[in-house]
Amino acid sequence: FWNLLVMEHIEVLVNPKTSIGGVDRRFYIFGVQTNLYFQLHRLSEMLAMDTRGLIELKRLRELFQQQESCLRTQSLNAFAHDVICMWASSFPAALEIPRVQLISTRGR
Repeated sequence: FWNLLVMEHIEVLVNPKTSIGGVDRRFYIFGVQTNLYFQLHRLSEMLAMDTRGLIELKRLRELFQQQESCLRTQSLNAFAHDVICMWASSFPAALEIPRVQLISTRGR
């Protein structure tokens, strides 16, 4: 399966009088993930990890980073869908799964 994990480094203020060690803040890594159910045929082409696949993986990561501000107004799933559709719109034809049209010869 494919998933998207978003992680954020956060700082939480605490009461130094009641905290262990008397510190006034704690640091955490907060993560949220969502499964991806769209464009799987294109995402899977990156698994070969060849030069073209790695270029597409880099391009997809860059798009996620560029669009990160959209997370303020969208769910993670909607965000992932929009970015992946953006990425897929210029997916290289050389990496597309070959498609063959089947013609029925029945009834001839």
